[in-house]
Amino acid sequence: MVKVCGARTREDLRVLAGAGVDLAGVWCGVPGGHADLRPDVAAELLAATAPEPVLVTLRGEGLLDLVRRTGARRVQLHGHQPPNLVRGLVRAGVSVIKVLHLRGGRCLQEGLVPAYLRAGVSAFLLDAADGDRLGSTGTSADPALVAGVAARLGAPFLLAGGITPADRGRFSEVVAHPGFLGVDVDTAARDARGALSAARVAALVRGWAGARP
Repeated sequence: MVKVCGARTREDLRVLAGAGVDLAGVWCGVPGGHADLRPDVAAELLAATAPEPVLVTLRGEGLLDLVRRTGARRVQLHGHQPPNLVRGLVRAGVSVIKVLHLRGGRCLQEGLVPAYLRAGVSAFLLDAADGDRLGSTGTSADPALVAGVAARLGAPFLLAGGITPADRGRFSEVVAHPGFLGVDVDTAARDARGALSAARVAALVRGWAGARP
């Protein structure tokens, strides 16, 4: 599975769909984020069907209202949202991907994993944090750290953090894990101007998904 984050327009979605991307991250409630959208604009993209859209947010307070306003059916939570907030989303029929941030040789939220699972998280995303920056940092995750955390999760997971088309071999132990779902990419999908590049997205799909059946 390949997820590309930061879709801003319908044309972005067409680029991603044409390259065979599975999931498109739509940002709303990511203060200062390069692809952060107003709720009404995000709602338009979240109504798409291909690739499947995912609301990506740092929001805690007002999150349920944001989900209602945008019509999101799947949400990716960056930041430090508590498990009870995840439970509320799940009860509202929303599928939740909870990001776990890796920094300083450890997983910052690992102690909360059992509670997130009880709350109904459908999958985790392991992402490298860079100082106080969470998400789309371009910072590469440490393969050994990712493999160690994945071995203790007991749940499906995606991988993020400076991912490039050539990284599959470097993360071979992670890819072999039965819970590995795929990768989440932002920086490597963009050209020098910061726009999504059809060629770069296609290279990511070839590098990670290989030939589609």
